[in-house]
Amino acid sequence: MSSMGRGVVVWQQEENSDGDIWAVRYSDQKFGQPVRIDQQDTGSAYDPLIALDSNGDGIAAWTQTDGTNSHIWVNRLAAGSWGDSEEIPTSKSGPNGNGNGQGNSGTASDESAFSPRLSLDAQGNASLVWTQSEFETMNAPQFSPWSARFDPNSSKWHAALLLDDSGAAGYPDSQLFETGNGVIVWPRMTDGRVSIRASSHGPTGEWRDSINIAMVESEITAVMPRVALSPAGHGAAIWTQYAAPGVQIWANQYDGESDHWVGAKQLSTVSTTSAPLPQLAIDPSGDGFGVWSEIQDTSREIKVERLQTDAGFIGNVTLHTDEVTPQISQVQIAIDAHGKAVVIWDGYSMGGYSVWASSFE
Repeated sequence: MSSMGRGVVVWQQEENSDGDIWAVRYSDQKFGQPVRIDQQDTGSAYDPLIALDSNGDGIAAWTQTDGTNSHIWVNRLAAGSWGDSEEIPTSKSGPNGNGNGQGNSGTASDESAFSPRLSLDAQGNASLVWTQSEFETMNAPQFSPWSARFDPNSSKWHAALLLDDSGAAGYPDSQLFETGNGVIVWPRMTDGRVSIRASSHGPTGEWRDSINIAMVESEITAVMPRVALSPAGHGAAIWTQYAAPGVQIWANQYDGESDHWVGAKQLSTVSTTSAPLPQLAIDPSGDGFGVWSEIQDTSREIKVERLQTDAGFIGNVTLHTDEVTPQISQVQIAIDAHGKAVVIWDGYSMGGYSVWASSFE
């Protein structure tokens, strides 16, 4: 939803066992007519997402398979109309596009791209990141995080960049802030340990060397980071860390003005092998909330912790407790320009499902 009250819903719709991507606009307190926005007769599409700028324009991204490999596709919404969908091409350059990667130009037949994440700033600049796998005969699969930027002035995507050529990294998340600056986070495995890597870039889009923002010299493994920032670049990254026999939630606060990570902080620990996937929302001042679910035996608790720019993460609170079922989805959070937040989740009790929400004002 944009600041002007305009929104878009995107979803996958199956027909004859083929996945299509559809979208419907929301404006003037009503929905328009749904339209199909993916590339027809190109393969099954899935995992759609949408990001909007302050005017309600935006970009949708999804994964689409040709029957053998999967690719990242996008479609732009501008002035109320969808354009033509297009595939994001990749080139086998090294980190930051410096030519030190593996292979030659072009997309190899044994590569697949998936799990896109998308961010827009107020000017319409876009940052798209995804995971790419490469399979070669007699070699272990290689996984890498990639990035591509969209320039609204030229209405073109810049060449995709390979961000980490270790072959054991992926599932990145990114966030843009003022004038095209951005941050990306992703997990990387080295000698059996998984660290959370972070890199940033200025308006020109050249990524700086990545650093580890999780615990240094730790054998605790970390997965699925999420990052959220204010327009001025204040915010944080949040992720799950495994610490047998349980899991932990960690976060690291970020200051975009100085391009500085404050330091990793443990927010919670729970004795379970079920990994929560924490979510993060930040308001324009840089304050916000991290939210996640903790499962112990047959019980689940919805947890939230507040982030304040001048105080860091404070006040771990339990919002709700319910029963566990495999069909329960992840808890989600949204925040508006005034710092009001809503957490929403589905629950299971007495043999039935229900939808719950909690608000902060």
